[in-house]
Amino acid sequence: TGVRHFGATLPWPRWEALAEALRTRGIAFRMAPTVSHLGTAAEQAKLVISDPSGNLIELKCYRNPAAALGLEAAACPAPGS
Repeated sequence: TGVRHFGATLPWPRWEALAEALRTRGIAFRMAPTVSHLGTAAEQAKLVISDPSGNLIELKCYRNPAAALGLEAAACPAPGS
């Protein structure tokens, strides 16, 4: 977002569900849910809201995290390894 903010990355289905829940509850978006790089390995989605103190919160997800972040599969060990 270009300014100080807190960010969290969620799995794609959880991000979609959260975006819809925020819309349904009438939460004001500082940046509406947006998908970029549609149909590519770098496809990602994000939205920005603010907390009651005005701090920005960016919620993001990647369709293919390893590809979007330029990580090799070996750099992402399976849980428990």
